[in-house]
Amino acid sequence: MQREYFKEELAVRYLLGDLTDDEQVEVEDRAFADHQYMERMVAVEDDLIDNYLRGSLSQLQRDQFEKRFLTSEQRRQKVEFARALA
Repeated sequence: MQREYFKEELAVRYLLGDLTDDEQVEVEDRAFADHQYMERMVAVEDDLIDNYLRGSLSQLQRDQFEKRFLTSEQRRQKVEFARALA
């Protein structure tokens, strides 16, 4: 069986809430089953936060980030921590 490759675009879309329910479940299942995949997801999340703070997201991505990503208290804290470091 051929190993699936990590798709950064899919990870970004997941974090922004831009996947179908089936795609979302697939990403979550893979993240829980594959430690390296989860590490890559965390790295993409960190990059997404940095891009948000730098203002380098498209307007659509920025809106999705604020509506989806910032709904979690833990994620808001990560953004504030990154903002303090910047």
